Amino acid sequence: MPEEKDLATVAGKGLRISLKGKQYDLSVLTLDDLAEFQKYIKSERLAVFMEAAAGLDSKTKAETMTGIVSTPLTAEDIMKEIRSMIGTRYFLWKSLIKKQPGLELEKMGKLVDLDNFEEITAVVGSIGGKALKKVKEETEKKAAKGKAEK
Repeated sequence: MPEEKDLATVAGKGLRISLKGKQYDLSVLTLDDLAEFQKYIKSERLAVFMEAAAGLDSKTKAETMTGIVSTPLTAEDIMKEIRSMIGTRYFLWKSLIKKQPGLELEKMGKLVDLDNFEEITAVVGSIGGKALKKVKEETEKKAAKGKAEK
C-alpha cells in the first residue's frame, strides 16, 4: 500500500494523497505519458480551431488542420502547456488513472481548485520530472540537428 504524504513532499515515486477529502494513489509519469500529452494538446488545438472555423472554406480548414497536426511541439511549447491549468489537470489524471481506472479527465477540475492548484502543480512536476527532462533534451537535440542540416 502506498505511503500517505503531504502533496508538497511527493518526489519521483508513486504515493497516496488526499484531494477534497478522498484518498488517491499517484503513479510516476512516464515518457509515454508525455508523448500522449503532445497528442492531447494537438487535439485540443484542433477542437478550438474547428469551433472558430465555421465560416472558412474546406481548403483553408484542411491546410490549417494539417499545419496543426504536422507542426511539432517545441520543448518550450510543452513546458508552457504543462504549467497551464489544462496541463496540470491532464497529468494529475494520467497519474491517478493508473491505479484508479475509470476516473474521467473532465472530472479532474473538481479535484483541483485555486486553493490547491500550486501545490498540485508542484506534485505533477515532481512525479514527471525525469520524463519531462528527457523530452526536453530530445527536443533540443532535434532542433540542433535541424539547424545543423540547414
